Amino acid sequence: MRTQPSRAENDWNAGVSPATPRAMNNVILFDGVCNFCNSAVNWIIAHDPEGKLKFAPLQSEFGEQMRSRFGIADDVDSII
Repeated sequence: MRTQPSRAENDWNAGVSPATPRAMNNVILFDGVCNFCNSAVNWIIAHDPEGKLKFAPLQSEFGEQMRSRFGIADDVDSII
């Protein structure tokens, strides 16, 4: 069981605020409790040197808002 935020979650927390109007641009939603998803996000971060992509766990407030806004099911456990 993971007890600390992943690098991907830290990137989200440091890089984008839900209050930021541009927050929805280039955001990848991912299952924050899935080790595979976290590894995939970390790989993407490593291969995105310009930091064009942002990440948000589906379980975050922002992730929940986006799921609601775009009609994404609550039981999705993947990378969107």
